[in-house]
Amino acid sequence: MNINQVKYFVTVYEQGSISTAARGHNVSAQAVSKAISDLEREYGQKLFDRTNSGVSPTVQGRAFYQKAKVAARAYTDLETMSFGGGLPEPESLAPFRMALCSPAFDGDDQLRRAWSMFFQRNTGMPITFDLASREQMARGIDPDEYDALVTIGKYEKQGCTCTPMGSLPTGITVARTHPLASKEFVTFADLGKYPAGESGVYDSFNSSILVTCKQLHLVSNVNQITTAADALAHITIKQGYYFSVVLNRLRKAKLATALIPIDPAEDPRIPICIVTRDDRETARHRIVRNFALHAMDLVGS
Repeated sequence: MNINQVKYFVTVYEQGSISTAARGHNVSAQAVSKAISDLEREYGQKLFDRTNSGVSPTVQGRAFYQKAKVAARAYTDLETMSFGGGLPEPESLAPFRMALCSPAFDGDDQLRRAWSMFFQRNTGMPITFDLASREQMARGIDPDEYDALVTIGKYEKQGCTCTPMGSLPTGITVARTHPLASKEFVTFADLGKYPAGESGVYDSFNSSILVTCKQLHLVSNVNQITTAADALAHITIKQGYYFSVVLNRLRKAKLATALIPIDPAEDPRIPICIVTRDDRETARHRIVRNFALHAMDLVGS
């Protein structure tokens, strides 16, 4: 038994998928499958039931997970301590405050809870994950409010460090009754018939999805969204749409809206970035950034 086998097992258990775990660890699905098989042979018990739709843990697998997750996370703690140069003891007591720079969207609370737990579990630090308000973004990054921001698109401002963590596929959010809601993918030509929603704050401070698509082939009219009433009317009355990154967690959730990917041939693949203030750099910032660089595939799941 080795630590990679244990880490692969824990990720497969938590994601319910060998292929997703493989992407997260940047190895082949065959490598993860072999690691699990070797563990089962060494443990003398079947740990997962394998089906066409994925894997599910056996009774023995659930018992093994309770021990394996402790070992995997303890090892991750040692790695992140090494990446960041160690955590000063007093600093480790306060939560690390993160915020997603995005207007409120259907399922954002579920996503932020999941990301908060995921980062916290793998960095060993208490972490909060909010939505950055319009007022916060208008003022810029205030270190008294947040330690780090997560932006959809690059953020370039003097005195700030923007670290791309990777990229995610893009798509649109529409009402379930929208004519595009049943499509597997949408193209820029499809979108040209309907208005896009634009936030004067969130689509102006960085290279957001809308900003990027407008520079490509998007010809949609644009509706300015300033209030919650505007946001609701945009998708229910005006048959509009909002751009979004495509997250499997949200696509699987039972939401009032539909999340439709952009055709891969046209998808601009927007970078997801962590932004910090240069004058507030600490070991905890380095730990979070280094973990995020290794975990982008799992963050998007």
